[in-house]
Amino acid sequence: MRVPLLLEVADQPVLCVGAGPVAAAKARPLLDAGAHLTVVAPDVHPDLADAHVVHRRAYATADLADPAPRLVVAATGVPEVDGRVGADAAARGIWCLRADGRGDVATPATIRRGDALIALATGAPALTRRLREHLDPLVDDRWGEASTTLSRVRADAAVRAALAAVPPAERRERWRRAVTAVVEADGGAGEAAAILRGAEV
Repeated sequence: MRVPLLLEVADQPVLCVGAGPVAAAKARPLLDAGAHLTVVAPDVHPDLADAHVVHRRAYATADLADPAPRLVVAATGVPEVDGRVGADAAARGIWCLRADGRGDVATPATIRRGDALIALATGAPALTRRLREHLDPLVDDRWGEASTTLSRVRADAAVRAALAAVPPAERRERWRRAVTAVVEADGGAGEAAAILRGAEV
């Protein structure tokens, strides 16, 4: 059974074996998130042409060394090759995202609004797409704006210090009030920070 995780890939080495449209769909978001992407494929889709390193050749097991990637994308469309990439990665303890769904990692469908990210997965890709289409119009921009505001407030040293000084139940109550102020009452960062510090607002 899979569990959802969020992976920080900024500045992390990632290898993509294969560089067609499917590989681009899997690897481009990693590149956009700041991963140090190496692509290995005889032909490279334009969406991956600006990867940090591009080797226009067939995959070799040595591609998993020096430096070893934190994540491998196997998306050649050739089952034997993708299987070999997956096996090589497993032997080295490296997570592998296979485009055919047989790897240890899968990318969910997503809805993004600013800093807010909703990930969706089901047992059937077609159902996942349908669910995303259903939910997408229900998630308006206020959730992204609230996420950005509260992320900034959460990083404030005075807020962190104030929350560390109170019991967990009080922290939860302050966060509940801060979220309500931002999402439902059009409050800003200042109001949310004041609530979290325990100040009167």
